Amino acid sequence: SNNLTYHGFNIEAVTNLVALFNFQGNLWEDFGLLAHAGGGYITASSVATNNERVGKIIVGVNPMYRISEKLALSLDFLYNITPNMHFGYNGQIVEPDYNPEEGYKSFTGGYLNVAVGIKFYLGNRGEHADWQ
Repeated sequence: SNNLTYHGFNIEAVTNLVALFNFQGNLWEDFGLLAHAGGGYITASSVATNNERVGKIIVGVNPMYRISEKLALSLDFLYNITPNMHFGYNGQIVEPDYNPEEGYKSFTGGYLNVAVGIKFYLGNRGEHADWQ
């Protein structure tokens, strides 16, 4: 084990694709579709690394099914792109002939994340912005 420690933060913008493209019809009363994109910063360290620091780009879609006015079932598909990585996600250096004097050879990594969840809407409005 490399005892990989991974920290990061993201900032993203979200838009309601149903409203943006003016989808109409009975289907869209209880189904929603959000898109989100943004960026982030990662710092990772392990036995093999000395604090890898890279930015990342995030893009995703979030289909939803409205169960009630306050509850929705949510799927989230997002893809993380991490350019200029020098170490793999397991903490191992990718270039076996690494020489600190010459610098690192970098690569672009990426992974897909899929999450299932329940959204509970707070507040006293009849309809949340996800559905407008």
